[in-house]
Amino acid sequence: MGKKFIDRTGEIFTNAYGTKMKIVEYTNVHNIVIEFQDAHKHRKPCCYNDFKRGKVRNPFDLSVQGVGFFGVGAEKTSESVKYQVWVDIFQRCYGTKRFKNHPSYAGCSVSPEWHNFQKFALWYDKNFYQVNEEEMELDKDLLVKGNKIYSSGTCVFLPARVNSLLINNRSNRGSCLLGVSTHANAYRSRCSDGAGRSIELGRFKTESEAFLAYKAFKENLIKNISLELKDSLPKNIYAALSKFKIEKTD
Repeated sequence: MGKKFIDRTGEIFTNAYGTKMKIVEYTNVHNIVIEFQDAHKHRKPCCYNDFKRGKVRNPFDLSVQGVGFFGVGAEKTSESVKYQVWVDIFQRCYGTKRFKNHPSYAGCSVSPEWHNFQKFALWYDKNFYQVNEEEMELDKDLLVKGNKIYSSGTCVFLPARVNSLLINNRSNRGSCLLGVSTHANAYRSRCSDGAGRSIELGRFKTESEAFLAYKAFKENLIKNISLELKDSLPKNIYAALSKFKIEKTD
């Protein structure tokens, strides 16, 4: 005789993220449908074994830094570049090691709309562009200077060498103005060229003079690179780069 059929419809268990699951359809141990007992009531087919082990993931579980969730939509896999870009945003804003090497991420957050990966993916597909074979990066500061929120209205994609020029790192742990450090009773001015090389701009009697040399060099460099890439950049991005200014308070 075969095993007696046991109808497990109605059984409730909790998955690894703490979301309750309820069996709403039971055919056999290999074929069940569960409903997550949250506000979304998403239903998902799975097997009974995974249900009992808590291995069934709810697309609305806050699975990325306790904030982001995969959602339901056109995107079906996390094996994509856009998904990794999305995850990186949450690591910058909410990861435990986020401020160690990048103190500028202090106070940053992700807009509620982008908590849902499906919404971010739609924005990504609409806004991503490629400049030749250059590496592209997500930037939050160009359109809104000093911005701390990653959102559809504040972020753009930039070539990595351009984005690196918009990142302001102070010398001497912030004791001097941007691009300035002290050396042998003088103020030294240096600036990155966007290709990983540091350009020596000279030594000056005052901190203000050293900063002005840095400011002039960097603004001119950004303008020249934007002119070089003009035909490949969206108009709003080119316009913002053309007008980019560096201030003492940055």
